[in-house]
Amino acid sequence: MFEKTPHMLSPVITASEVEKGKQWILNLRKIMEQRLKELESIDERNINRKIHKWPSIICVIDEFPTFIRRLTEEKKNKKSSKLITDLLERARKVKIHLILAAQDATKGNIEIKTTNLGAAIAFRCITPYDSRAIIGDSVATALSGKGSMYFKCDQHEGSKRLQGAYMRPDEIMDILDNMNFDISNTKGTFDELSFEPISRPKLHDTEPDSDFSFHEETHVEKLAKMIIWLLGKDNISNKQIKDEYKMGYDKANIFLKELEDAALITRQRKGAKLSRIVIPQKIEDIPANIINLLNENGYSNAEIIKALNKKSILTDTQCKTD
Repeated sequence: MFEKTPHMLSPVITASEVEKGKQWILNLRKIMEQRLKELESIDERNINRKIHKWPSIICVIDEFPTFIRRLTEEKKNKKSSKLITDLLERARKVKIHLILAAQDATKGNIEIKTTNLGAAIAFRCITPYDSRAIIGDSVATALSGKGSMYFKCDQHEGSKRLQGAYMRPDEIMDILDNMNFDISNTKGTFDELSFEPISRPKLHDTEPDSDFSFHEETHVEKLAKMIIWLLGKDNISNKQIKDEYKMGYDKANIFLKELEDAALITRQRKGAKLSRIVIPQKIEDIPANIINLLNENGYSNAEIIKALNKKSILTDTQCKTD
């Protein structure tokens, strides 16, 4: 029903057109790399202005576990799920977003890392496993249906109980039929965006991209991501790093030592196994070399402050209550 809307970069791709779907995912990765490269060459003071000029690109994949499974059936496409994971990790900062929908959302069925999803919605789930895979909690099994849902995002702690709205397909089609897409005839004002439509990909493209090569996150990139994550915490432990970043004990210890040497966490007393306290309370507490490291890996000072603001600070009232 959305086929004729003018903002579509591609006609709707159906479940049987797996090869077309693969090529469009590759196209998204190509645009992401181009935008990231542009950011590297721009003065930091002009980055926000540049990003504002880019149109947002939103890719919706319905029943995405089935899509990934069909993609990976062939031996040459085994890295397809890692390609989507890569988009989830890096594309958001250059205004490319994925919306992933699934009816069967168990972890074994999803087959991709979901730690980089900015938000999640769980409608009523049949099993607690589905609910946990989506929002990290089994509460969605107790929902009544009819649009009741739990919503989780980076900006709020825990899950929020909300009510989703339902619109029948015929209502959507009526609205689309009566919608005026001719900008020249409307009274509103619009930002001018220079955006060349993406050329339709060739299904048998032999470019290097078609081997599904993907960006392997470097140690420094992972360290920068970890620093942003821990700035919103009061304390940190080896186990927390292991669980969050799916790594072993020894590797987590290497990162802990680097965080300790950077004066971001307290040193561990010999023989003790307590969590380390996160030292910075405000951006001025963070060493200049760490600020530079974060900036070089795409995190602005505003994002650093936002991460610090997530830290749980006890007020006088809370202390009295305790």
